[in-house]
Formats: sequence, structure tokens, C-alpha cells
Amino acid sequence: MRCAVDVAPLRAEPDERAEQVTQALRGEPLVPTGARSGRWLEVTTAYDYPGWLRDEHVEAGAGAFPRRSPA
Repeated sequence: MRCAVDVAPLRAEPDERAEQVTQALRGEPLVPTGARSGRWLEVTTAYDYPGWLRDEHVEAGAGAFPRRSPA
């Protein structure tokens, strides 16, 4: 599973008003914990941060971080 939008806020609880604990970037690998609440899915990021995000912000497929362009 991977992030399907440019930036997706991960929340401490499955609620838009909950604290944002981190963000997932487009293509970032996400591991679902199996917990769901309405349209929210609990995941862990590639950096081992747990949080909740809207299910429309994820898509199937192996995630990968974009390569950095040479400076």
C-alpha cells in the first residue's frame, strides 16, 4: 500500500480535528494495521510512525520514495 496524494496528514485519532502526528508523501510505503474506523485506516509509515489517514489517500501497490534530483 502507498500514499496516493501529494501530502496526506496522518492523525493521532480517526478524526479531522485530531492532532496531526506526521505526513505521508505520494508513493510512500504504508503498512496497514488492520484497524478501520469509517473512512479512516490505521497505518504505519516507512519511518515507523503510526497514525490514521483517510482511505481515499491510499492505493494498492508497493511504495517507493522518489529519487532525489542531482543538485
